[in-house]
Amino acid sequence: MPFPVVLLCGPAEVRWLSEVLAHQNPDLTVAAVPDAAALAAHAATAAPGTRLIAFCTGSVVPVAVLERLGAPAYNVHPASPAYPGRHPVPFALYDGAERFGATAHVMVERVDSGPIVGAVEFAVPAGADHGWLAERTYRAAVRLFLALAPALARPEPLNPVALSWGPRRCSQRALEALCALPPDIDAAELERRARAIRAAPDARLHLTLHGRRFEMAG
Repeated sequence: MPFPVVLLCGPAEVRWLSEVLAHQNPDLTVAAVPDAAALAAHAATAAPGTRLIAFCTGSVVPVAVLERLGAPAYNVHPASPAYPGRHPVPFALYDGAERFGATAHVMVERVDSGPIVGAVEFAVPAGADHGWLAERTYRAAVRLFLALAPALARPEPLNPVALSWGPRRCSQRALEALCALPPDIDAAELERRARAIRAAPDARLHLTLHGRRFEMAG
């Protein structure tokens, strides 16, 4: 019996994600969408019981879409369970995390909060920067997807594992707060924040004095 799946991912991932899943289940029918708007349009006509699989996406899926699809949906989040949210890499660097990775979980209304169904981690060396950590995290997400592909390609729900999300929310608001430098910041704290934000897309350390904003160049 055909089992419908819709992938929410970037254009670079569509082909290989589809082929990996199809290899696991010849009865699979796979569609792909690039963002939440395209997903909502697809969901409007999708067969009941369609499984959504999101892979390293920044799109937020409304709960109405999850309910419309009618099957457990899963997301591969490019971070360890300790770092839920949209901007995990800067906060891992800020914390000096010694381990990092990728997490797969059930998608629910609140972003990165559903039951965890798998995770992989790797050691982070001292001095790792944003580019190094982002690249290794993507590799970890690929490894995790490959490990879970046999289960993702079948209609049965995946079993949760004994892992929990951490309390820190790596949200846009939290990132903006990290970028806003207090006037009395000391040298050590400035260096921690610079390491976290340096090379992060669309993020700049800044200081506001007398109504004027000054951005840190490097």
